[in-house]
Amino acid sequence: MASAGEIVTFHVLFLDGLNNRIIVPDPTIEIFTFNQDGDRVDLVVAGTEMTEVGGDAGRYAYTYTIPSDYTLDSRIYALMQATDPESGFTILVEDSSDVYEADAGPNVGRGRMTSRFIK
Repeated sequence: MASAGEIVTFHVLFLDGLNNRIIVPDPTIEIFTFNQDGDRVDLVVAGTEMTEVGGDAGRYAYTYTIPSDYTLDSRIYALMQATDPESGFTILVEDSSDVYEADAGPNVGRGRMTSRFIK
């Protein structure tokens, strides 16, 4: 979780069918949310490259700064994907983070986002 104006870093660990870490050639991310009418709003366009986390094979990250004037849904979603080089299958992982108002209090937005890893 984070508040408007703060940074959220999405991490993903890509695994093969046997739960072994794999280095993928094309990890990408898209980040989106919804407006008050329930329409999807893209915050980071699909196909944006993720960065390899050094010394941690198969793990990639993307850092997003929530705009300080953020007024959309209280949750942002990240869809991360890559191609398994062995099988050619696309691996998709979705994660989310809660967004709180910047002035919601001293402890709001100070937690860490917990990622779920799905193969």
